[in-house]
Amino acid sequence: MGQGIPKKAVRALIEHCNRFGEKTGRSGAEVFKDYLEWMKKHADYFFASHWPPKYVPTGTWLTKEECRFILESKSYEEEVERFTVVLLKRNLSLEGLKAEYFEQEFGFYGRMFCGHCSVPAAMYLREYIAKLEESNAWMEKQRKLEPNDAYWMKLYDNSFSAEAIRSGKMARVQLGFIEVDGAAEGKVCEVHNKYLCPYGALSWELIKLGNMVRYLWRLLEFYDRHWNGSQMYTPSPSEAKWYHMGEPGLLDVTSRDDILKALEDGRMDKIVDEFRRYNETAKDR
Repeated sequence: MGQGIPKKAVRALIEHCNRFGEKTGRSGAEVFKDYLEWMKKHADYFFASHWPPKYVPTGTWLTKEECRFILESKSYEEEVERFTVVLLKRNLSLEGLKAEYFEQEFGFYGRMFCGHCSVPAAMYLREYIAKLEESNAWMEKQRKLEPNDAYWMKLYDNSFSAEAIRSGKMARVQLGFIEVDGAAEGKVCEVHNKYLCPYGALSWELIKLGNMVRYLWRLLEFYDRHWNGSQMYTPSPSEAKWYHMGEPGLLDVTSRDDILKALEDGRMDKIVDEFRRYNETAKDR
């Protein structure tokens, strides 16, 4: 059993807590107090062995033991504690604390553990749709100003082709699913770190729902690509059998109502089956 925090680590830990407190709007003393309490609370893990003489790099990903320790959390608050304790332990040795490594890992892994939270996806699509609408309005204006200019006419035709219009409508439907079914409506996040999440325990739900919506949209994009196709792409001979252009469609990718109905009446199951077969045979193509 280890004998407490290495003496050489204390100063670096305090300096880190002051930086971290300033970043998160807390006092360094509050952060330091939390760290000490969490170390004590999870002492069986944190002090399970003697500190190495020197810092030992542990690789670019968390170990199975570290992940298991974090995932045993019973609440969001406990997960924050365990995550922090894991990173402190990774970066402590008798030489001191590698505070810069701790902070880099806190940012890197914290962002990774956000998974496919619905909030960043919603923020991206809101901006994309706003820019698309702005671009289309500008294109309309330019076409009226230069009605006989072949360059603007070609750009206009591309921007308002059936494929482009369908793509824009799909983006709006996707945003609707992310905001309604992914619970991202009205939410923004500039932190992008699960362990500093402005929505706290709700992050678990936002990640779970975000992953569900993401999977649904992967299916719909697969369907759109293989049933509706693109004028810009011709499938290779090995891919051709997976394309169904000209066949009766299964659903309307620009209609939230029809997508919801397809989830109930079995049409989506056909897409799921095709999607699975397509991925299972990927190595053979």
